Amino acid sequence: MEGEQWAACDEFPAYAVSNMGRVMNLKTNGILRPRDNSYGYARVALRKDGKTHDVYIHHLVAAAFILGYRKGVTIKHKEENGDNSVRNLR
Repeated sequence: MEGEQWAACDEFPAYAVSNMGRVMNLKTNGILRPRDNSYGYARVALRKDGKTHDVYIHHLVAAAFILGYRKGVTIKHKEENGDNSVRNLR
């Protein structure tokens, strides 16, 4: 993959995720600022049906860009450096 590519978040239709691990609000075209949990995994707060959901960015990237991804499957980082790009996930 060359450059940054964007894909819709199936579960959260108001958002898109990039292969570089960025998340965009499609209504405002703003990039969301990730927050780390106590283990260093980045997450974002996404709204759907009037509720806020904390979602790990690596799960959004995997769902959009890794063929055969299924919800509930463990996604691991190849390098534990906070890189949520698709090339760093398995």
